[in-house]
Amino acid sequence: MDLQIGDIVTVIDEDLMLFNHQGKIVEIEDDEDEDGPIGVRFSRSSRSVFGIDWRDENLIGFFEKELRKDDDWTLENQAIQKFGTRMWHTLYEASWPFSEQNLCMSEEHMGEIPNATKRILINFVGTIYPIDVCKDHEYLDGMCGETWPFVDRPVSQQVAS
Repeated sequence: MDLQIGDIVTVIDEDLMLFNHQGKIVEIEDDEDEDGPIGVRFSRSSRSVFGIDWRDENLIGFFEKELRKDDDWTLENQAIQKFGTRMWHTLYEASWPFSEQNLCMSEEHMGEIPNATKRILINFVGTIYPIDVCKDHEYLDGMCGETWPFVDRPVSQQVAS
């Protein structure tokens, strides 16, 4: 699998307490530790597994066969990193794939609408929404608000062959 420091991984061994939890590899040392040579630091969403003793500097060792490499943090972990665990109650997933062909969803664009460059998360009164935005609106990632400055835009559809 070729895991490296900085990789995001999920625990895939069903017998482990952290099964299905996501973390980041912060060290790889062949120190013959019985827990495994791959040191993983877990996201804030995993704290409940450890109880009140959890600290950000805690590492847990794993063997490579116990982990799956992921491309990115899960949507829930991204929301927790941006908004914590108490500032929201609902998390929506986009029903369309991100593409740079999608249009920016900011309502500020009146004339020609630029293409999206990034998918961001916005917390609107406790509900988190994924929003596709252009470079000018990427700064809104992780913002909370009580007004909704976005509009639905047509999403480019790929034709099935």
